[in-house]
Order: sequence, then structure tokens, then C-alpha cells
Amino acid sequence: MKITFPATENFQLAKRLLQTIERSGEEAYIVGGAVRDTILERQVNDIDIATSATPEKIIQLFAKTLPTGIAHGTVSVYEHDHWFEVTTYREEGPYDDGRHPRYVHFDTNLVGDLSRRDFTINAMAMDQNGELRDPFHGYDDLMARTIRAVGDAKTRFQEDGLRVARAFRFAATHGFTIAESTMVALSSSASFLDKVAAERRLEEWNKFLGALMAPLCDQLPDDIISKWTGWKDFLFSSCCHQISKAEGANDRLALIFLLTKFGAVVKLESMMRTLRYSKKNIDEVQALVQISRTWQVTSPARMTISFGKALSSYGEKLLERAVRLIVIQDASLTLDDELAHAAKWLNEHPVRTLKDLAIQGSDLIRDLSLQGPIIGMALEHLFDLVANGQLPNTYDALLKEANEWIMEAVIDEQVIRNMLQKAPKNLMLYEYKQLSSTNDVAREKMAEAKVPMLAVFTDHQESGRGRQGRAWVSPPGKGLALSVAFRLEADDMNRLQEWPLFAALTVRSALSSIGIEKAMIKWPNDIFIEGKKVCGILTEMRSVGKEVHLVIGIGINVNAELSDFPDDLKSKVTSLKITQMKSISINILTARLIDEFYELLLTYQAKKRFSDQKDEYERYCMTLGQRIHVRQGHNAVTGVATRIDEEGTLWISDDQGSDIPIRSGEIIENSEDRV
Repeated sequence: MKITFPATENFQLAKRLLQTIERSGEEAYIVGGAVRDTILERQVNDIDIATSATPEKIIQLFAKTLPTGIAHGTVSVYEHDHWFEVTTYREEGPYDDGRHPRYVHFDTNLVGDLSRRDFTINAMAMDQNGELRDPFHGYDDLMARTIRAVGDAKTRFQEDGLRVARAFRFAATHGFTIAESTMVALSSSASFLDKVAAERRLEEWNKFLGALMAPLCDQLPDDIISKWTGWKDFLFSSCCHQISKAEGANDRLALIFLLTKFGAVVKLESMMRTLRYSKKNIDEVQALVQISRTWQVTSPARMTISFGKALSSYGEKLLERAVRLIVIQDASLTLDDELAHAAKWLNEHPVRTLKDLAIQGSDLIRDLSLQGPIIGMALEHLFDLVANGQLPNTYDALLKEANEWIMEAVIDEQVIRNMLQKAPKNLMLYEYKQLSSTNDVAREKMAEAKVPMLAVFTDHQESGRGRQGRAWVSPPGKGLALSVAFRLEADDMNRLQEWPLFAALTVRSALSSIGIEKAMIKWPNDIFIEGKKVCGILTEMRSVGKEVHLVIGIGINVNAELSDFPDDLKSKVTSLKITQMKSISINILTARLIDEFYELLLTYQAKKRFSDQKDEYERYCMTLGQRIHVRQGHNAVTGVATRIDEEGTLWISDDQGSDIPIRSGEIIENSEDRV
């Protein structure tokens, strides 16, 4: 049989290649998909050539070649901006891995070469004159719109498991049916897909899903689709007819997750990753699923930031696509009515993305001293209020709301975790609404978990304790009780004296990071602002076998008013809110403290000693130069604090002029007031 040889540039270049090879005394034919699509009068982009010439001879015949698959007889030939794959006739050995032959022989003829191909419609060849070589009657199957395996079908599928998927892909993309004998072999060949890489299965799956038409649904075995996708117990037949009504592979994929039990967001992502979908594809399908699920026809869902982000990323057509999926699921709905309803709803919203807000992240950095993830969280909070008509989209209104939201937000472990900048996001954090002692819980958690650091916190500690057995007083909901626990080496027990000073510097650094610069240290580790105590620190170390568990408890008065304190303490204590004359975000403060203590652990593990920070400690130590009274058990020492040495020892010059080292004790009086 003779067909018209195409006059397109790529076919005319291919003809020149055939002529060059034939002049050398060898055979050469155009084969495979190029022949099939020429008969179907479809556009052909890639042209493959089969020849009796060896790869070495092809390389000699043409000026520009690449040995792209020379082990299997393939050489790529470049002619006038076109690449052609030229492959030597070959016979193949056993397929040990279900994808590649153990060896190939180049001593066969055209019929032998065509006999190893997958389907009859792909096992045709055409010479330079358009003469068709069709030993397996592929032309007849093409005219009958039938997919039929070459030779023994099960052998073809066992040779290459991907052919199982390709059978259904060709049926979908061409609108063909599968021959009964081939279908029988396919039904028992699902397991051959196990040896095919996910990336190859995905390529065929996307082509199949995008082209699927309803008539093919009745020919699709669920076990093959499940093996193909890697999705266990996937009953594709239950949703195939509805899926065929959607347009595009991603829309159809979204509909699969909307119609089946696989619809959870986490499940959707994990299943798409099983098939090696890109993040871009996953995000788009998730957006379609989310919008379709939250959209309510008679009472539309609120405009959310995730809704707005999706529209920003994929355009407003995304809502139209989602509505089409909803209508497919509910036959009682009319598409035109629902699209009009969606357009009206969309136009009524004053903002659709964060960029539409009258305030931006740079404004929050400048006016509220925010940094890190809290900026995005604040903007999303503002977006939710504006998008749903609860707040005017003006700069002043947004700034006021952002400030109030940040400052009044209750302590929240997930918010804090999102704000971490130095500590890892997976650090063990334990939040409690109410607790007797964070130090006790931190010590218990450290004994259970084999981790280098963890943190426990609450804004309502009932039985907090300070140094020398004193109680720590902080109003519930307005203070922070935080304990960080470290796992150290046994030798670190000898450095217990340094840790209270390390802790004090670390707390001061955290306060500085949120704009509080006036904090000073009362030796060894109390934090004062303007002469009043705002933070107490309790350091406890315990030897456990060959390691040491260090727990540092921090109690900070955050947003307490003066009226919240007992009368006998009002002259001695203060809060961050009182000293700063504004509320402080307890979440931001907690995140910065955890960050700074994590950095302290890293530097300590790098063998940093207190001597490295002595000068900094002295700069912020309010005790130095003051006349103080130190109680050590039943003894007391009075004198002027003169210096801190490299081990953290406080030196006092007493009234007799003697220098006395104070390694532990409690300063109970100074020249200004009693603390």
C-alpha cells in the first residue's frame, strides 16, 4: 500500500536522510508514531528512522550526530534545525527488569525489528516514496480504531510494563477501543507496572487523563489504574464518567479527589507526590479542590486569604473552573446561573490578595517593629477582616487592628513555632494553658526525650518559684513562664556557676531583639528595668548518668498593669507593658527567647565560656559600683560590688577594705531600695 509522503519540512529532511542511507547500500524507513499520525492526518513533530546500517556507519554518513542510545543502536542525527533518531534494526534479549532488554542484536531485518514493537498501529514503516510496510496489519487496526498488541500480547506487556499504561493512553488520546484479546492480556498484566518508574507512569497518566472520553470508561479495570497511579484501592470506575465531563488533566484530577475518599488535603498531596507530580501541579489541584469544597452556591463561603492566593496565582478563571467541577457533581445546578453567581460574588469583594490591602509588610516593620513570619500572619488577619466587610481598608484602621491583634493574641504554640528564626521549626515545644511549674515539667520531658533542647511555657503558672525558694508572682494571662531544658555532658556540672549569668545575658538579648533596650542585670540573673524587677531566672542542673540535664526557668511580667500586683510589691516590680507604655506580644517574646537560648546552646557547645562574654555582662550589670548586702546561708557580707571575674564570681570590697569573692548568694539590699 502506498500513502502520500508529507511535504512538510521535517518529512522532506527525513527523506534526504533515507536517501543518504540507501545510497550507502543500506535500508532505511520512517517508523512508529510518525507513520501512524501521517495516516491519521495529524501533525507530526518527531520522526524516527529504522535502518539496516550500524550505528558506526550512521555516524560516518552524517556530519552532526550524537550517540544518544548507541548501546541499543540509536544515534541522533541533526539536519537543518531538526533532530532525527536513527536506530539500527534489532532483536532483543530477555527483559530481566520489565523495562529494558538484557542485550540487543543488530542482525535482523525490518520485519524482525517491527515485531518487537508494542501495538500494531505503531509497527508500520514507510519508505521515501510513501510505500507502506505493514506486516502486522496496523493499517487495518488504525481504520477500525483498535488497539491491538503485536504478536503475543502478554509477552509484549511483560517485556515492558509501561506498555500496559500506553495501551489505555493510546485508546484515550485516539478515541480507540482495545481489542478483546489484548484486553484479556491487559487484565492479567497489572503487576508489570510495578517495575516502571513513577516519572514514566506519570507521563502516560497525564496524557491519558487529559484525553479520556466517556466510552473508554467501561473498558478500564480498577486494578490496572490503581497500579498505574500507585494509589491503593483506587476505584476509578466509580467516577470515570463524571471525570470525563471536566476539561484538562488538573481539573479532572481535582474532581477525582472531590468524588472519592482520597479528598483530604494531606492525602491529596501525599498521593500526588507518589506519582512524582511537581509542587506547581499539586498546589493548583489543591486550590481547585479547596475552592470547590468551600464554595456554597446559595450562601457563598467567606473570601479567605487562601482563596485570594489561589486566585492571584492562577487567575480569576480558577473560580470558574471550580464552579464547573461543582456543577458536574450536582446535576440540579445550571452552569450559566452558577457562573453568573460566582462572578457577582467575586466583584463584591474589596480585596482579593494581600497586595490589595492599604498596608504592607514594610509598614508593619517600620511602625510596629515586627519581624519574621508574624508579619505575614498579621497581614492575613487583616485580609480576612477587610475581605468580609468587618474592617475598612484604610491605613489607620489596619495599623490599629494589627497592633491590637498582635499584642492581645494569647500564647499559642503554633504561632510561636512559625515565628522561630534561629531555632528549628521542629524543636520540641510544650504549651500549657495552666501549669504549676514549667521547670518541673521541662525536667520530666527532658528525661523522656533524647533531644538536645526543649521548651515548656504557659501564661498561667500557679506555683512558680524563684531563687532561695521564693515564690514568683505574675498575674495569670499577663505574664510568661518559660523553661528551656538542655542536655549537656557530665563535665558541664563543673560550670554550673556560669549558667545563671549566661541566662541573664540571653534574656536581655531577647528583650533587645524586640526593642527593649533598658533592661539591666542584677547579679547573678535577675532582670530589672528602671530599678524594678521585671524578670526572674531560676537555673537548676541535675546529673543523670553520664549526662547533665540543665533547666532554666524564666518568669517575665509581660502585660501586667500596676494594679495587678500586690500592694507590697508595687514599688519593687514592673512589667514590660508598664515600662514600654504599650502591650507586648507574648508570642513574639516567647519565640525570641527560644531563638536566643537555642543560639546560646550552639555557642556553648562550641566551647564558649563566660569569659568570652564577661565584658558584655559587666556593661549591663546594675550591681557593680553599688553598696550591697549579700546573704549566704546564716552569714552576710556587706560592701561595694567592684567587678565580675572570668568565672562569673562577684567581688565585693567590704568595709575593712578586703576583697571578698561571692560565688553564690542573694543580694537582699542595695543603696536604692529593697528587692
